Amino acid sequence: MDKLWVDVPSVERCASMYPLEVRGRTVLDIGAYLGETVLCFLKRGAVHVIARELLFYEYLLENLIINNLADLVEVKPIWAVD
Repeated sequence: MDKLWVDVPSVERCASMYPLEVRGRTVLDIGAYLGETVLCFLKRGAVHVIARELLFYEYLLENLIINNLADLVEVKPIWAVD
């Protein structure tokens, strides 16, 4: 199976789109869609991402599995309550 589409910008573009210091931190991404912001945060040095998504939860999870990133990201649907 081919990788799902995720247009991952360069590190520089990620930094300009999301000017947050994430290196060494855990990031909460609400509305993670297919994972492009998740990949940006990981690319910029986040050690863990908590990704929440309402509509495309299954696609986000599948994309992370295909790209071998599922161990760095905790994915849950937005409606999940712990």
